[in-house]
Amino acid sequence: MKLSAFIICSCMYIVLFQSTSGSRIRKINEKIKSLKAQMDLENILRRNDYGQIISRLDDLTSKLKQIEVALNLSDTTYEIPTYTSNESYINTDNNNQSSEDHKLSVMMKDLQEQTRVNKLTKLHVQQIETDLRKTNKRIRQEIDKVDARMNRMHFGLRSSLKGIRNDILSRNTFIQDTVNESSRMILTNVSNMIETIDKSICNKLTLEINNNCETKPNTLTDSRTNKDDNTESSLKSISSCKEWYDVGYKTSGVYTINIAHNITDINVYCDHDSNGGGWTVFQRRQNGNVDFSKDWETYKAGFGDINDEFWFGNEYLHHILRDGNHELRIELEDFYGNKSYAKYDHFSISSERSMYTLAIHGYQGTAGNSLMFHNDQPFVTIDRDNTSNESWKSCSGGWWNSAVNIWFASRPRCRVSSYLNGRYYNFETNDTDGIIWRSWKRSLNLKFVEMKFR
Repeated sequence: MKLSAFIICSCMYIVLFQSTSGSRIRKINEKIKSLKAQMDLENILRRNDYGQIISRLDDLTSKLKQIEVALNLSDTTYEIPTYTSNESYINTDNNNQSSEDHKLSVMMKDLQEQTRVNKLTKLHVQQIETDLRKTNKRIRQEIDKVDARMNRMHFGLRSSLKGIRNDILSRNTFIQDTVNESSRMILTNVSNMIETIDKSICNKLTLEINNNCETKPNTLTDSRTNKDDNTESSLKSISSCKEWYDVGYKTSGVYTINIAHNITDINVYCDHDSNGGGWTVFQRRQNGNVDFSKDWETYKAGFGDINDEFWFGNEYLHHILRDGNHELRIELEDFYGNKSYAKYDHFSISSERSMYTLAIHGYQGTAGNSLMFHNDQPFVTIDRDNTSNESWKSCSGGWWNSAVNIWFASRPRCRVSSYLNGRYYNFETNDTDGIIWRSWKRSLNLKFVEMKFR
């Protein structure tokens, strides 16, 4: 009876042991799977950079599989051993329990070691990330330094190019002034030589004529003398370049004409090369040697060098243009050698009492009809504003008033449709106080202008 009770107790103990051991093993197995899942996740995140961790995780997986196999073997049905004695059964049970505890202890040590390695790996990864952030920061700082250095170099280069450009412009101006001065000197010398030659020829002719008169006084000589006197008298009465051209003088240059009905003689520049010849030039701009910022009386009398830059004079223009019909031609050229012109079939200006009012019509040409806005408008200078037009507040030279205002909201500027007596610039700009012809070049300044009538 006692043996039966012992056997029953032993069986219950074994069943209870298996049940407790199976539950414990399942919990351990679940923990192992959880740890394995965590390690797999870390393995996925770091597999590209840390191959050694992957290898160790593989080893751990194999060990876990071995443990799982061992645990599965421990879950098999126990055979009830043949009873010998209470002591031998208890020794066998203790040995089995000790073996299982040893395996679990080893497994737990491996897990603890792997956890420690993972923590070290995580710390190492964090250190690497910190180093990468520091390196990235240093790289950005170096890039910022390089950008700052490049900006300084770019600014220095722009400053150098600007200085070179200004130097080139100043040298170009100096060279142009030198060439113009040399040209004036050459023209002056040539004019003096021509004048000397003319005087010498005249003296020789006079001496020869006097000798002939003393040796051969006859009616033929008297008739020739009278004819020469008549020819000289007719030449002295010429009142325009067109008349000089018509009598056979077809070389461009300075000629003397008579105005105010044989009362006044004045030198003019005749252009016999352009558009059929016979043109009387009354304005020229080409180098800025003459300042056109003059008052009313100066524009009335005229100023400048007839062989260079000049204004003929409003009073002389009025007296010449009041008789007959005259046409006007304006030659224009920009700083790139492009040329254009404007021609009007009728041109005249009124007297000083009417403020030298402009009258034009019959436009032809390629430059556009910018002067049409000045038709029937009075002449204006810096000291006599014959209108209340705000367009002239910043204009410096004399010109006819504009019937149309061209507004600039940014600052007061010279606002007219044409302005050929403005400030001369040695390079192309868009300053509206310069020499402009809006219908051709808008507000860009021109290099050369010549106004003439016929």
